[in-house]
Amino acid sequence: MAFCSNCGARLDAGTQFCPECGRPLAVEGADRGKSSERLAGIILACVLAVTAIVVITTRPPAALEPEPAIPAHFTTYTSELGLFSISYPSDWELALSQIEDVTQGLNDYWRGIKPERAVKASSVVFFAGVPYASGYNPNAFIILIPSDEGNWKLDDLVEAAVQQGLMKDGQEYREFSRYRSTVDGKEAVFLEYEVTYPALGRLHALDMYVRDRRMLIKVACGVIPPKSFSEYEADLYAIVRSLRVLR
Repeated sequence: MAFCSNCGARLDAGTQFCPECGRPLAVEGADRGKSSERLAGIILACVLAVTAIVVITTRPPAALEPEPAIPAHFTTYTSELGLFSISYPSDWELALSQIEDVTQGLNDYWRGIKPERAVKASSVVFFAGVPYASGYNPNAFIILIPSDEGNWKLDDLVEAAVQQGLMKDGQEYREFSRYRSTVDGKEAVFLEYEVTYPALGRLHALDMYVRDRRMLIKVACGVIPPKSFSEYEADLYAIVRSLRVLR
C-alpha cells in the first residue's frame, strides 16, 4: 500500500493525484506518449476556448481593478523575438521543448472524438509548470491568435469561447468569475472556471485575454484535480497579470 508524501493518505495502484490533497504523484514507467497525453489533458480546456471566435452578446463586465506588481520571487521569461515577457514562480520549470509534444497529444485526442479539430503548434509560444514524473501540473501557457482589429470586442470573444468552446465540447461547465481589469496598461478579461472532458477528467482553469493591435494574447493556467487550485491560486493570478507586451 502506497501513501501520499504530502498528507499521508492511502493511495491505490496507478493513482496520479492524491484523492485527499490533490498533490501530483510520481508515476513509474510513464512513457513519452502517455506523458504527452496527460499533459494535453491538463491544458485542453484552455486551448479549446480559442477555437470559436464569433461575436455574440455578453454579460456586463465588472469594474476595472488596480494592476498589482509582479512578485519579487518570480522568474521572468522574455520571448526570443522580444514580443512579450511573462513571469512565473522560481520553482516552476520553463518547458518550451514540450510545446510540440503537447500539441501532438491534443490533436491525437481530437482525432478520437472530433476529427475536424486541430491545434497549431505555432500559436503556442510559452509553456511552463510545476514538474513531476509524468508532466507539468499546474502549468501556464500563452497562445497568440491573429484577429482583425476593430472587428470584435474582448467581452464578445470571451463569451464566444465559453458558449462555443467550453460548454459545447466539455461537460458540467461551472464559472466562478469573469471580469475586466488592466494588464500592462491594456484592457484584459479574466475567466475562472471548471469543466469536465471525456477521458480527461475535471480541470480548474484561469484564462486571461488581452488584445494588442491585430493580435489576441491569451495566458492560461490549468490544474487537475480542481481541489488543487486553491493551493496555487495566488501564483496563478500573479502569473497571468505579469504579462508585458514589449512591441
